[in-house]
Amino acid sequence: MHNEIVALALKTIQKKEGGHIKIKKAAECLSSLLQDEYGVTYGERSLRNVYNDQIKISKPEVLNALCSFLDFENYDDFLERHEKGKDHEKEKTTDKPPKKKFKLLPSKPINKKRLVITALLLITTIIGFSIFSVNKQRWMVWKIDHYEEVSFNLKKYKLDQLEMYNPFKIENFRKIEGVCDDIYFDEENEPKVWYRKISKDKIELFTAPGLHPVNGKTLKPISEYMINKYICK
Repeated sequence: MHNEIVALALKTIQKKEGGHIKIKKAAECLSSLLQDEYGVTYGERSLRNVYNDQIKISKPEVLNALCSFLDFENYDDFLERHEKGKDHEKEKTTDKPPKKKFKLLPSKPINKKRLVITALLLITTIIGFSIFSVNKQRWMVWKIDHYEEVSFNLKKYKLDQLEMYNPFKIENFRKIEGVCDDIYFDEENEPKVWYRKISKDKIELFTAPGLHPVNGKTLKPISEYMINKYICK
């Protein structure tokens, strides 16, 4: 059952990305989303292992976060609705109602003037709503090693600098200087630090998964190899 939940979540990620990304990339995005939106840490490799039915998810908060992402209240709600769905499919196959036949009504001539007026009203409404949404939305920008909340000001900031306000990133996403004595993994050996290689002999370290705040590349979970090569030289 756990692999079905992860498979549904990865399929949803792929649909949102237009169906052009592979399972590994979808797992990276899902891992970042779980951290950003639900505050739970679960690596992309672990997600792929669950997807391949090699392991089960031991953390209830991860299961509940995945189910919430799939529009269920929690894991119990997923199980209940999953079973109801099976029963409903059985009923549909055993007792199909006869199809209704509908008669086509003669079409009315299109009023072009009314159509143009309706289109203009719709466009005006969309533009007005967009302006209102931009002004109401909270924004933030990256400042050296952390995010700060700012107002939407294109004179002061470039459009690609502005990001929608994310309370988790404001509180938890930081760039840090790694030292050899730091603890980089939790009790379950899940990473507590993520990195991005920026040159041949240098990496940048961050306290949460997601995208690099400057170049937009996906951050990778730290590994013993990277620690030994770049931090504990």
